[in-house]
Amino acid sequence: MTLNILNFDFSNFNIESKKTWLFLGASIIIIASIILIFINENKSKKKISE
Repeated sequence: MTLNILNFDFSNFNIESKKTWLFLGASIIIIASIILIFINENKSKKKISE
């Protein structure tokens, strides 16, 4: 996913292109993964401190 995002050419941004949808999907998945990692880490830190 990271390679797909780094390889994306913004000058060819076309909503009907498959590469554009792969870029958008990969971006959403990476952002969601980062958010879930932070949420899970905060929950585990709270359990340890209790």
